Amino acid sequence: MKFIIEVKGHPNIIGRHKSTWQITKDPHLTIKGDCIIGVSASKGAIDLPFEFKQHLKEEKWYLVSIEIDDNSIISGRFKGNNQMKLSSIDDMVFRKSEFVCDRTIGISGEFVAKDIPRDFIRRIKNMDVNFKICISFD
Repeated sequence: MKFIIEVKGHPNIIGRHKSTWQITKDPHLTIKGDCIIGVSASKGAIDLPFEFKQHLKEEKWYLVSIEIDDNSIISGRFKGNNQMKLSSIDDMVFRKSEFVCDRTIGISGEFVAKDIPRDFIRRIKNMDVNFKICISFD
């Protein structure tokens, strides 16, 4: 199964965090949010499809691809955890660590904000740029 989360860019996107990356439904962003790579997301953790939530609770791996103009910028695997609450209305956080909170939807990840190509980060500093987070799982 595959689903897509639509996201927008923002001038304050830095994308330099060393252990996470995040998207948010919030259209505003300060420069303190160095893990946030997209705003005005079409979903928060609470909005994820039921089948995907079940997949996460079974502690299975899944694939995440960040795409713009139908081109994959970066992709990698993340893992679910049966302790995930998946209750955040606004946010989704993808982590390299195994820390879990209400916003966490991926742990033990293969990439974080600092790994995302800098040319892509420069491009999404424009609020008119739209891109996609594509999630695939069995």
